[in-house]
Amino acid sequence: EVVGILNIVYDDEVTDEITKLQHEMLSSIISTLHIHLNERECMEAIAVRGKKSDLVKLTSSISQIKGVKKAKLLTYEMMGNEHNSK
Repeated sequence: EVVGILNIVYDDEVTDEITKLQHEMLSSIISTLHIHLNERECMEAIAVRGKKSDLVKLTSSISQIKGVKKAKLLTYEMMGNEHNSK
């Protein structure tokens, strides 16, 4: 399992399409931070968790939406729950 941030920049026109896709992946999405860059562009930092292959597919699906200018996934592999065993 990995945790990470999916960073996207897109035209405001495709907000609904991106939101719909996020709702389809609720089990992988922890939280979303939405930032208005200007009157037409938005940025989102989406906190994600799950199988890396699923998160890569999510990133690919979002990047294929017309109007998405950037989609980049940064992940960290979880090695277990060491902090819970203390």
